[in-house]
Amino acid sequence: MKFSIHPITWIVITILLAFVAFALGNHPYAPPAKAQNLSKSDTQSIEAACGSGTPFSSFIHYDPADPAQVGIPKISEQNALETAIKNSYVSAQLPAPAVKVQYVLFSNDIVGAASTVGNDEEADKNLLYQNVPAWVVTFCGVSVMPVSGPAVADPKKAQPLKAIPSDWNYVIDAMTGETIQQFASKPK
Repeated sequence: MKFSIHPITWIVITILLAFVAFALGNHPYAPPAKAQNLSKSDTQSIEAACGSGTPFSSFIHYDPADPAQVGIPKISEQNALETAIKNSYVSAQLPAPAVKVQYVLFSNDIVGAASTVGNDEEADKNLLYQNVPAWVVTFCGVSVMPVSGPAVADPKKAQPLKAIPSDWNYVIDAMTGETIQQFASKPK
């Protein structure tokens, strides 16, 4: 008796095994493990610089918000922190060596809305996030994977991507609780 498995079944099994390997951290694109065995001076350095890094994207900027001028946030600082911990792309690395929560006026100079797909001119005029009262929750001392590595002519010679130390920022609208975006920043 000959045993055979349908090709679709093989695809499903392969995908399931890939998910299991990823979850167990045995996949090349698995998130880096939690930072461990940091020296006291490393931890102090991370804590001192936490939240003062520069976003990797120049179109993102924010300044401290004064509740007397922009309004008292409807979402509490604690609620913002809990939401960020639960939903952050780096949640597998938490707790981070340091965390900072800031009430800010947040702007993203490229995210806009248009009435039709592809109408970039209209989207450029209708930016969605300009001086939005927001909570920026910064997880300091975590590592993120770069989107891509250096280009090589022969894919067989490509080097594996390595996680880079950074700060990870989770931005929440302080009035609605909506997640605005997440982004990495260069630690100081």
